[in-house]
Amino acid sequence: MLHRLAIALSLSLFALPSVASSDGDGCDFWLDDCPLPTYPFLWSGNDTRANLMLLQAEKKQLTLPFEQAGDPHAARLLSPFNMVRVPQPGKGDDALAKLNTAVSAVDASLPPLLDGYALGEPGEGRVISNQPANALRFIEVLTADHALNPAERTELATERLRLLRGESAISPATVPTAQAAPLWQYLTAARAFYDGRFAEALTAFRTLSQANQPWIAETAQYMVLRTLLNQSMEGAHDEYGFVDIRKSHKALLAEALGAGQEYLNRYPQGEYADSTKGLFRRLHWMAGETTHLLADYQSELDKVSDLPTLQALVSELDQTLLSAHIGNDQLPPYDQTGDAPLTLLNALRGLRSDQWRGGDWNDEQFAAARQALLDKQQPDMVRYLDASVLLFDKQDYPGVLALIPSSDEAHDTLGFSLQILRGLALQQGNQLPEATLHWQQLLASRDNPQQRAFVEMMLAGAWLQAGLPEKVFAADSPITQVRLRSLLLKKTAYRDLLRQQRDKGANAVEKQVALHTLLVRDLELGDLKAVLDDLRYIPADYRDPEPSSETPWLLPPDADIALGQFQWKGEGTQPGYHCEGLEPVLKNLIANPKDGHALNCFGEYLRLKAPHIDSAAEEAGMWPLPPFADPLAGEQQGATTLSRLRLYQTVMTLPGVEPEDKSYALYRAVMCYAPSGYNGCDDQEISKTQRKTWFDTLKSRYPGSPWAKKLRYYW
Repeated sequence: MLHRLAIALSLSLFALPSVASSDGDGCDFWLDDCPLPTYPFLWSGNDTRANLMLLQAEKKQLTLPFEQAGDPHAARLLSPFNMVRVPQPGKGDDALAKLNTAVSAVDASLPPLLDGYALGEPGEGRVISNQPANALRFIEVLTADHALNPAERTELATERLRLLRGESAISPATVPTAQAAPLWQYLTAARAFYDGRFAEALTAFRTLSQANQPWIAETAQYMVLRTLLNQSMEGAHDEYGFVDIRKSHKALLAEALGAGQEYLNRYPQGEYADSTKGLFRRLHWMAGETTHLLADYQSELDKVSDLPTLQALVSELDQTLLSAHIGNDQLPPYDQTGDAPLTLLNALRGLRSDQWRGGDWNDEQFAAARQALLDKQQPDMVRYLDASVLLFDKQDYPGVLALIPSSDEAHDTLGFSLQILRGLALQQGNQLPEATLHWQQLLASRDNPQQRAFVEMMLAGAWLQAGLPEKVFAADSPITQVRLRSLLLKKTAYRDLLRQQRDKGANAVEKQVALHTLLVRDLELGDLKAVLDDLRYIPADYRDPEPSSETPWLLPPDADIALGQFQWKGEGTQPGYHCEGLEPVLKNLIANPKDGHALNCFGEYLRLKAPHIDSAAEEAGMWPLPPFADPLAGEQQGATTLSRLRLYQTVMTLPGVEPEDKSYALYRAVMCYAPSGYNGCDDQEISKTQRKTWFDTLKSRYPGSPWAKKLRYYW
């Protein structure tokens, strides 16, 4: 545990402002709640951290932590390509619980730390190590020291907890004993360190490094290194907290390196040996010694054996080496070629279209990377780089196919990635039968869930491109991904296919997606008889899900496919204008398409329920669909429309319509532009002159109507 905690400490001390290597969406992977979108092949559009995790986790035989859905409802809304962050050792509720247990053992009367809000702000830089796990280590020292009396333990534990919470210091009630005095001096020095009073802290730690108590002496020696490192950075932060390594104090950096080496000489297997070696990386980074830094990372990556440490190390490597120049034009781009995987990943990033994200390389840069990989005797990496350039930069699809023969034996990440490039070249080269066969064979050889999910997307895309969306939903279809099937139903399925899946969908969620989409398609076509027929498939006891009581501000699950919008009974209609409900309105329009009241009520339904197909949830994180046929192509448009304004315009022009309905149509037509002046009812561009005419007509022809009295402006 101490070994892993020391590694975690060294990595946490390396906390830097985040740079988005790829996404730049404001939700960074290394924030606890932010996943990292990761397609399971080496792709230039992946974040560099994602590609590096793919390679390193495979090398270490570690299973990457992708989000998992527990049921079809969750699977429809959860991307299978979201890599999540695993907790770092010594952080989170587990560390807090252990600390509370240890504190209670010292003195049961001490109040527990209930949750994260009981702590001070975690901060960054030097303060980030002031965590429950570090406080726990101090409490463990107190517990193991039998020379301390209970009152001393309680006072020292209280002061350490106050430091953890960011509270002011307390003084011992009596003169400390010889055993307690160094511990009080250590806490005073630690408080000076966390407060940024480095000169004071350095003097105290140097003195304490010669203490007779082993833990105090070793910890103080380690803190000399940390204090010197932080001193060297004092002038290197800008007003936003970002580090400019060019402004670091080089003499203090050299002194810090010496202090670190002194610690390792005294304690080669010490409690902080791994952390000290980690801080050497920071010192090399601050000194601009990228060659030493690369060697440091190569050494650390060789030793990593657990996922939390690998994630933290990859983040650090990316921010200090691979992507340090992104967003900082004062730093040169990464150009080291000592490590073959990093050389390949950096070159793949060069295929991006914009320089800000490390892309837009020229042929000479790719040639240099290629030669470096050749020098490292990495023929598969050379082939992958060549094929990537041909595919994404040159669009030379025959060239890609010549480089990559078909193979279903490629189970490692690089081999799988090569086969993805081959399939993309076939598909983008419009060799659709060959592409379909390739994806089917590749899918049959996959066990990895993310690889299977990705190949399913590719196979579905090939079928769509060939005009065969029904293949996805055939009884023997290998495409089982709930999210993908839902997306394709919403975007590409024609009505007969929707009816098929309404009845024979793979699960209840798919059947509901198909029914919801079918009802909207019926409405889009104005096929009112079909709407009435399909409404019968909504279960009599169906009710829309309610928002969670814990998060009432969030939409409930499946809100985008809620069927309650088709169960409208007239509620919400403008007071003073009565509508029966959707079914009676539809029946009236089927019997008489020129029923002005029914047309207005249909408009009320559209205003209040706004039925539409929303595929945003399924599309997030998914590979873009290829061009596909309009699912309504060849269908006959009915008399009604989903445009409210056109319904009102129809009522305005119909002869024999009751004044109540004419006036309401005029009122609603003008209100389509309220209050912004932009049309909120459809995509028509109606002149302000025409809107004034509607307003004047309402006021002059129907002056006694409630709508003429209510409407005071036109927009």
